[in-house]
Amino acid sequence: MTFGALVNLVALIMFIAAWPIWPWSRNLSPRPAIVAGVVLTVTVLLWVTQII
Repeated sequence: MTFGALVNLVALIMFIAAWPIWPWSRNLSPRPAIVAGVVLTVTVLLWVTQII
């Protein structure tokens, strides 16, 4: 597994684990957290595949 893929996997696991207990996600829509996770995942995947 490449370093980028490992970073992506760890970030995804941390995002999923922290999402239900994130302080602002209790009062606000979860959309900002979902968007941040999707953007991070897509960015790292593009970086790993050398597209960017």
